[in-house]
Amino acid sequence: MNGSSVTVLVPARNASSTIRAQLDALSSQEYDGWWELLVVDNQSTDETSDIARSYADRIPNLRIIGAHRAPGVAVARNEGLRAAKGDVILCCDADDEVSPGWIQAMADALAHFDIVQGRLNEEKLNDLRRLRTRNDRAELWRVAGFLYTARGANMGVRRDVALSLDGWDESYSGGGEDVDFAWRVQLAGGSIGLAEEACIEYRLRAGVKPLWIQFYRYGKNRPVLYRKFASHGMRRPGWPIVAKAYLWCAIHIPDLALGPARRDRWIRRTAAAFGRFVGSSRIGVRYL
Repeated sequence: MNGSSVTVLVPARNASSTIRAQLDALSSQEYDGWWELLVVDNQSTDETSDIARSYADRIPNLRIIGAHRAPGVAVARNEGLRAAKGDVILCCDADDEVSPGWIQAMADALAHFDIVQGRLNEEKLNDLRRLRTRNDRAELWRVAGFLYTARGANMGVRRDVALSLDGWDESYSGGGEDVDFAWRVQLAGGSIGLAEEACIEYRLRAGVKPLWIQFYRYGKNRPVLYRKFASHGMRRPGWPIVAKAYLWCAIHIPDLALGPARRDRWIRRTAAAFGRFVGSSRIGVRYL
């Protein structure tokens, strides 16, 4: 697999304020083999596509394709997957920045695994007051005590594997599709690993409302994952753990006034808990 042809997918929806930095970073990548970049415009109403086209002289194998049939990152990735020419697919987002050597490190890791997760660093693109500790995830993340996942913001997968699974599940809204995808790869017998040298500078959602919406959607999709994967061994948390989680949200309400890091932590945990409650109610599956 070393030296494989590579397709980089960048789903983009109204990303004109951030996509230049990502395209600058991608234009500086060095890779031993052939690679292409697909910017997948998912119903943008701003200048996202025009900005991407302006990089044609700096990124030789750049294509801009549309994903207009429905909103959603899974829709955009699937359109990109069908148009891809590379043997491996690398996924990153339009509001982040790949670090030097990212493509090479991801491709090298995919010589050994079917799907890989790279590292995410939050220090460069965010207010450091929002970070309680240095966040440079260098280990695989197990979701809900079940299987490992690969976050869509820094994911690589063999194209034949992705096609065999019909790509990403488009029924998820606002998160969960990457967890679902990584789990299906493993349940089909595929291997998952870490691309330790493949780092992406990750941008946190700016503002209280966007952060709340992001983690509310993550929480709302957790019961959906449980409904789909319970038969494969995913378990829901027991009542003592559930009670502790909701009690924490109530006790820590004062954290909203104790600085950006503690405020963001409260928002993430409380929004996710509220999302799990709403999601459970809506689909009739208890996963709190």
